[in-house]
Amino acid sequence: MGLERAAIDHTCNVIRRQVQEEYKDLTLVFVVHKDKKRQEALDLEELNILSHKCGKAALDVFKKQKKKNKTSFLGLFFETKGKFLSFFKHTCTLGLFFVNVDEYETVEEAKEHIYHLVWHALELAEIYSLEGEDQKPEGLVTPQYSPIELAKNNLMADVFAAVMQEFQEHKGTIETLAQRRAQYALKPIAHYQAEKYPYPIAMETTKLVYEDLAGSLKAKTKVIHLSLQLAQEVGTTYDAQSIKQWWAFSTRAQEMAWMGFDHEHILSTALFTSEDPYARSTAYLVSEALDIEPKTLADLTAYNPFTDQEANERLHNKACDEAYRSAISQTALTDDYDDLMDEAYRQNKKLEEGHILGWCAHALLEAANIFKNSNTGDEKTLTEAAATFHRARAGLTWETMYKMSKTLMKTRRQGRAINAKTLEEISKENPEFSPFVSAFKATLDYKPRAKPPAEFPILPGEQERMKMAKMLAMNNPKDDRDFGSNFVSLEEEPEEA
Repeated sequence: MGLERAAIDHTCNVIRRQVQEEYKDLTLVFVVHKDKKRQEALDLEELNILSHKCGKAALDVFKKQKKKNKTSFLGLFFETKGKFLSFFKHTCTLGLFFVNVDEYETVEEAKEHIYHLVWHALELAEIYSLEGEDQKPEGLVTPQYSPIELAKNNLMADVFAAVMQEFQEHKGTIETLAQRRAQYALKPIAHYQAEKYPYPIAMETTKLVYEDLAGSLKAKTKVIHLSLQLAQEVGTTYDAQSIKQWWAFSTRAQEMAWMGFDHEHILSTALFTSEDPYARSTAYLVSEALDIEPKTLADLTAYNPFTDQEANERLHNKACDEAYRSAISQTALTDDYDDLMDEAYRQNKKLEEGHILGWCAHALLEAANIFKNSNTGDEKTLTEAAATFHRARAGLTWETMYKMSKTLMKTRRQGRAINAKTLEEISKENPEFSPFVSAFKATLDYKPRAKPPAEFPILPGEQERMKMAKMLAMNNPKDDRDFGSNFVSLEEEPEEA
């Protein structure tokens, strides 16, 4: 149901007054709305916005963003009054924000996020406060950051938010905010990019610096300026390399999260299989923050972004061959190609969830077409089907598979489902993805069998036919490895470069 708009309105008013007490020339304007009710909220706030000196122009800025929905800091709006009378010249400065109350479970969570956004506004205001009236910009100014700058500034914004709460007697916020950011790195959350929020790596430093400064807090202390100073001090501890170390963990953790792996499995994979010491140390830090005890991995056959891609490629090839071998063995008995179609359908359903490893639906469908147009059980058909399968599978390289995996995650992060339409859109920009589109469309109207096929008695002569089918399934002229008996485990792989 979400929070009441009035409760968050009150929170925004408290923060606005806090800022104005210490930044006399800066006014924060918040438009608080329910989910997909931004226009309605703008209509209610119009008179309030127009009451500001540069309200009319600011309202136009708000209206340009009315079709969007997420909580956001739009930027600082500058408008100079009395341009032709230098004695009366004054720059009106507004910080413009939208707040969607339905994004939060508690008022305190909303307050922390609003403080986070306010830090970005204050950082921008500090930059322009050093300039004279003649050098102030006109119109809307938005923060412009490189990816590393954005991540580091988000870290400092979180520090600011946490200590502002601590100074106002919301004890434990330094830890709980870090726990939330750490948890979000292990969860699939649409429109959220965990790698941009590295605050968990700074939690301990924040606690130390806060404890040093908290004792000096007096009644007349400017809490906002003190919190900004504290955030800046913590920020100097972390450089570009620190941010990249967070990325090394969080980007891979997100890949696994979007494939449905749970927190424990993600952290265990990072700790026990990664060759990157920074990814391992960050995983340990996150597991400590969330009080999750990693466990030794029992299954090493799943996709693993923390290991080298050559290992994933071998796992992929093995999974594809096993899928074909299993389906073709039954096909040799039943004289139909439903098992190939069933497996292609199953793999396409997994594709909707972002699973790439072992996907070879396009090759299974090409093999199914051989059976469709031939006598299913004869040796010539089995040989032709095996060659067709292996040729099609080899035509889609692991490099392309890995690129598709990243693209699927990006698409789902945008809140879009994986279906024929989105795959077609993706393929327009990446022609090498066309096999995914055609294979996905081919099973859209297919009705898989509700139950597995019954066990058939092995009749005279069929034992040899089954043996031949299995042998041909393994017969890949471009790959003569015996996947069944000579597979190298992840633990035996050479170290990642």
